[in-house]
Amino acid sequence: MTCSSRNSTKTRRLTLVRGQSLSFTETVRGEDHQRVDLTGAKIHFAARTDMKSQPVIKLTCEDPLPATWRAGVELEPQEGDTLGDYTVNIIPADTADLVALGADDPYFYEVWIELGSDTYPDITKSQLDLYPEAGLVP
Repeated sequence: MTCSSRNSTKTRRLTLVRGQSLSFTETVRGEDHQRVDLTGAKIHFAARTDMKSQPVIKLTCEDPLPATWRAGVELEPQEGDTLGDYTVNIIPADTADLVALGADDPYFYEVWIELGSDTYPDITKSQLDLYPEAGLVP
């Protein structure tokens, strides 16, 4: 089976104030546009200063957790209206020590899914604008 997200061909953009929380839910669909059952999937979120650097935020739902990763991705119940859904949860500690220059110097993030023996990109080369305080968010 091949899965693709309704978002995989789009560049997504998130805005966050350093030290605050942000959660977002995505739905994974197959080539037939039907929701994909993610039971047993490992989903990973990584944010970087550029697409070639090491991640500065590493979130996953993998169990056991890989070293240096945090449990920040949740698989929603894989039934009905939440089939194919997962939620990424960024908490204040994830960004508290990061340089925050907003859209002038964004971070980049991606999400990928390991399902069975295959790996699928879900969100690719997307932008995370991190601001030092709420009053500077446009």
